[in-house]
Amino acid sequence: MQFIYGMQNSALLFRVMNELTTTQTADLSTYAIATLTSAQTATITATQAAALSATQLNAMATDRLITIIPSNLRSVSLAGMTDAKLQALFDSARSTNKTVSLNQWNMLGSSKRATLKGLVAAGRFTVPT
Repeated sequence: MQFIYGMQNSALLFRVMNELTTTQTADLSTYAIATLTSAQTATITATQAAALSATQLNAMATDRLITIIPSNLRSVSLAGMTDAKLQALFDSARSTNKTVSLNQWNMLGSSKRATLKGLVAAGRFTVPT
């Protein structure tokens, strides 16, 4: 699916999103990721989410991150997200999946942990134990 590398047609991406392999998902350009709609991000499987890089996650619109389940992300991808995108991942609209695995937590630097701990009081995040 070489056409995916330069894909700029959001409708075409929506039609094939469910059919992408993890390699093809990882190869999506930041432009393609940035143009995903809420409906498209809602179709991202756990396996596809695990293939996303921090660069791709940072390119995603903040209101689209809410559809991604944090525990499906690779630890290194989560650690590489900007503070703003990490906060968006745990938006107040998220009613479930408000935590990360202990492995993911351990990969985060102190500033990212502090960012997430700041969300605990608002009920947006639960520190893993």
